[in-house]
Amino acid sequence: MKKIINITIFLSLLLILSSCELINKFIPQETFTVMIQNSHTLEVETQEVTKNNKITIPEYEIQGLILVGLKDKSNNEEFDYETLVNKDYELYTVFDTKDGYHQVTFETNSDTYIVPIIIGDSLILGKPLDPVKENKIFYGWYIDPEFNNVYDFNNSVTTDITLYAKYVDIIEQNYTINEDTLEWVKLDYASYYNVSINNEEPIFVLDNKINLSTYQNTLLDTSTLIVEAIFETELTYKLFEVKLRYDYTESLYETDFEGESFTTSTNYSNNTTPKIVGDENKLFHILNGAVSTTNPISGSKSIQLRNNTSTTNTPYIETQFTLSNVEMISFVAKSTNHHIKLIILDDKDVILEEKIFELSKDVTEYKHKINNHSLIKIRIELHKTSELTGGEQIFIDDLKIYDSLTPKSLVEVIKEENNEDLEKIKLAFEKDRNRLKPPAFNVLSIEGINAYYATLNGLTSSAFKLELQSILKNTHQRLISYDEARFILEESDLVTRNNKTHLDGIYSGHEIIRYWDGGKTWAREHVWPNSRLGIQRVSGSSKNQGSDVHNLRAINPSVNSSRSNRYFDQASTYGLVGTDAYYPGDEYKGDVARILFYMLVRYPDILTLKEDNILDSAYTVEGAQMGILSLLLSWHESDPVSEFETNRNEVIYTYQGNRNPFIDRPEYVDIYFNS
Repeated sequence: MKKIINITIFLSLLLILSSCELINKFIPQETFTVMIQNSHTLEVETQEVTKNNKITIPEYEIQGLILVGLKDKSNNEEFDYETLVNKDYELYTVFDTKDGYHQVTFETNSDTYIVPIIIGDSLILGKPLDPVKENKIFYGWYIDPEFNNVYDFNNSVTTDITLYAKYVDIIEQNYTINEDTLEWVKLDYASYYNVSINNEEPIFVLDNKINLSTYQNTLLDTSTLIVEAIFETELTYKLFEVKLRYDYTESLYETDFEGESFTTSTNYSNNTTPKIVGDENKLFHILNGAVSTTNPISGSKSIQLRNNTSTTNTPYIETQFTLSNVEMISFVAKSTNHHIKLIILDDKDVILEEKIFELSKDVTEYKHKINNHSLIKIRIELHKTSELTGGEQIFIDDLKIYDSLTPKSLVEVIKEENNEDLEKIKLAFEKDRNRLKPPAFNVLSIEGINAYYATLNGLTSSAFKLELQSILKNTHQRLISYDEARFILEESDLVTRNNKTHLDGIYSGHEIIRYWDGGKTWAREHVWPNSRLGIQRVSGSSKNQGSDVHNLRAINPSVNSSRSNRYFDQASTYGLVGTDAYYPGDEYKGDVARILFYMLVRYPDILTLKEDNILDSAYTVEGAQMGILSLLLSWHESDPVSEFETNRNEVIYTYQGNRNPFIDRPEYVDIYFNS
């Protein structure tokens, strides 16, 4: 009986214990989060630890380092591995370097973190990746926080060291081209510069400019120049990239086949006897071809060479005159199915060299350097690329031959956009463009222009001046904003030359893409500088003398920066005259004079044209002056009104309602300034 009772008691206790264990399984156990940061890599390991349990000691395999403990981030006290966890912890590792190793720590002075490097004793440290800091240029690593001593990465590491990152301010880079010289903004912290042409060996440059005349032969073709600053730390920083070439200022011989001596023909089947065309002492032979007015490349005539069913001799055009010292040949051409073979012959008709140019249906300019000082002739042949014989032709035009003695000018080459690119650029600002209201004034006839100035008839001296000022002010009925001016310039400064349509870049003659692209490749030049207009810097919404379109021209940004707010003075080519003045170039000096004359008459109470002592006081009423008046008057005479100016004046008139009188009536200059 006693055994039964004992067994019963035992079973009851067992049942109670089992129930407690079952209950415990359903009661949540309290846990805490322990975060352990690897102080070497900054990686974080997270452990979930049940209350009153210990953490799992982390393990790391880092060459040259040994884990010696953990510390609590809240108080930087050592954390005991035997601690029973009853709260959350944020810990970090403490490492020691093993014997024979050193730690190199990088103080980046930015948000960039560089993992310390553990390196064996007396080994050479490799350069880490450059840290990044917003609006700064990384300059190099120093061994002291005051940046007095550059770290030499050629030295071996014999102790723990900390390297400090130095930065310098980014300076907006502008460059100018003045005759043979490419110049850029000087960096006081640059030791020297490297200039590379077409990725060739860099040219060492101590100053912030380079004379490129030595490299003229290379630059006869469009070339890419990269300019880099080299710091005392031997780091390299790319300043800018530019495409340049030397253009000939005149040709040894050129023809567009437009003259009367290039008689046209509709018969191309002259398979045995060449046609003879051209001037008496500059004759051409054409075989299986003709001068044609059918679909000319440019102008009213082009050369066509045809491959007909009866063609047994290769179609060609060949000079019957010789030239010496020839350095370069260029021409424009196109074809749907055939190519061109350019052949250079000596005066005995011996072939000296040949080159095949692959044509396309788009008109393209082709160039070939030959550098031949003897007498040569030039033949351009149709090069068959298919067996099509149904009158398939090639078109040739604008043949130009240059010699080695011809002066050349250094120019920047702006990327030519294809039609697809142009459409994308246009669409990018289409909403802004559509905000510009259409022209409110109709183009004036000769009679309309006469009526515009009718009240000036018979007036001279001060009466003439006052009345002309009144006309320009009273007819200026629509004020254009500076933002709107972008899209008027797309019309007013548009030209078509050599079958290419573009905006004419003032001073340099850059061929600028025809649509506003956000200022990437062109800007709005204030011929009378913004800082000399007696107002603050013009904004997009400004409607004042700073947004008057008569005073604005499309311009290449680097040329715009070079000109800055300098007054105009005489020189041989466009660009800087000393440090204070600027020459607009032979082609633009008259344009500039007439624009400045307009501004003076339109805003007579604000602006002044002076003879000398031009005050340089930016954005003040006192500084609203330009010069040199006598020189501007002479430029007006020597560079007469062009067709471009006349068209531009008309376009701007249709938007603003007023005109530049010195374009319509050049004789008004003498009356206004000399009577």
